Amino acid sequence: MSAPTQPTVKTCTECGTQFECGATLAQCWCQHLPPLALNKIDPRTDCRCPSCLAATLQAANAGSN
Repeated sequence: MSAPTQPTVKTCTECGTQFECGATLAQCWCQHLPPLALNKIDPRTDCRCPSCLAATLQAANAGSN
């Protein structure tokens, strides 16, 4: 079985926008962002689009000050 060569198209669990997830590839766009504490998200959700993930990170950082 060979490794995927294309990103997976996912639907953002926050806004419903479709986006490309490269988690199964060598590198994904989200790997350039700081990690999000697991207690800041609902574990039943999946990936978020770049906009929603950025907003979630911003809100998490604002709450930690």
